[in-house]
Amino acid sequence: MPKRRLILFIVAAVALFLTGCETIDPIPTWTFFLLLYTTALGTWFLYGMNYRVFHRNKIKESLQSLIIPNFQNFMIFHFFLLVLPLLLWTISKFQFFLLAMLLFLSWLYAFAIDFGDEKFKLKEKFVIKNILIGLTWGCLTLLPCNHEAMIHWPLFFLVFAQVFMGSIIRDMDDVQHDQTFNIKTLPTQYGINTTIQILHVFNLIIGIVCYFLQTEMGFLWLTLITCIWRALNLVLVRIMPHQHHWTQTWNIGTCLIIYLVSLITF
Repeated sequence: MPKRRLILFIVAAVALFLTGCETIDPIPTWTFFLLLYTTALGTWFLYGMNYRVFHRNKIKESLQSLIIPNFQNFMIFHFFLLVLPLLLWTISKFQFFLLAMLLFLSWLYAFAIDFGDEKFKLKEKFVIKNILIGLTWGCLTLLPCNHEAMIHWPLFFLVFAQVFMGSIIRDMDDVQHDQTFNIKTLPTQYGINTTIQILHVFNLIIGIVCYFLQTEMGFLWLTLITCIWRALNLVLVRIMPHQHHWTQTWNIGTCLIIYLVSLITF
């Protein structure tokens, strides 16, 4: 993955974690910075592993690459030998469960499972990949919560839906590649224009559902602004389909927009 795009993913992940912090009472400073660092490092690590798995196709080969001495492997081992013990000492059981869930969902998305001569990849299954991505990124807003009673479920749902749509928009750049490898996505099955129309309808439904989920004015403003931004993003993708900054940069930047708006509305 290009370094610039990886940095954008890290910024987006941190933005969603910070958005979750806006919905609850302040958490201890040490816990905040440890979870913030884990969010950034985990995003870098998991997307790097996803790249490895995609090109090697087997878990065994991906794990064998960990013995190669390089900076990336040093960071991976420093996480498990230093950061993880600190997390176990600092965070609640619920937060640790969320981190384990994030790891599980990310690896479920990335890894290929061998069935004889066949390889089963969830990331190649129609829409399932997009749901997994939405769930994983939505969980980032839950990380600041010490227990489930603190969860802002409408925010989780809004982020899940927006990231779900964003991952489908990113699939529009990969139509040729996905068709070559027989990966079924909305753009390969229905075409880009029809996919955009479907996402417009879905975006509208999300706005309506969030309106009934939460009557808090701050969240309603967040929902309205986010859905308007997504609608504008879809319009610009349709007008300029070959401008990758609309399908990639500004699409992924939706997470940063959610955070900036939450600073004002919550």
